Amino acid sequence: MTAKAEIEKRITEHLEDPANSLGAEIDLKAFIILNIVTLGLYQLFWGFYQFRNTFLYFKHPRFGAIVSTLFLPIALNGLIEYYEMVAGKLGDRLRLPLPRIPLAIIFFATAVVQRLSDKISEPLGTIVGLGAEIAGIVILGFIQSEINRLNRQFRPERTNKGFSLTWKHIVGLIAGVISLLAILLAAGLMQEASR
Repeated sequence: MTAKAEIEKRITEHLEDPANSLGAEIDLKAFIILNIVTLGLYQLFWGFYQFRNTFLYFKHPRFGAIVSTLFLPIALNGLIEYYEMVAGKLGDRLRLPLPRIPLAIIFFATAVVQRLSDKISEPLGTIVGLGAEIAGIVILGFIQSEINRLNRQFRPERTNKGFSLTWKHIVGLIAGVISLLAILLAAGLMQEASR
């Protein structure tokens, strides 16, 4: 049995139980807020959470999820293809603004632009890097929105079982941002002192 056939078989078995989620549900508002507050680092958690909730890796699912997360700009195409299979098994399709491959290529390009933006003179480099970061978040947001839509449509009994922000998360985010700013300030003061 090919790997794709094995994945399709596992998806079919998973879909037989209506209590099973159709992927990792995350409230879209929470997704956007977490990406903004963490300056895009939330994408790593999002990637791991998504890959861990797929059947793409048979022997070592957590290890596969970690590797795919670290190489998210390359692995995103496989994740979209997986959710296309899930939607197809349900008699639906993903309603993304672009087909899978162009969307994955654009996401990869945003990652490349982010890495190269520090080579561009300021302030243009910062603007280009920020624009690429926002474009990447928007692409992932489209994918998350479709995962949520599939769950709402085909798993209505699971409504509100996905991750959403609570007051505890918001307090934690504020504490995290204050800690990050304190670390950056301390690092800047130490650098000034060493001059």
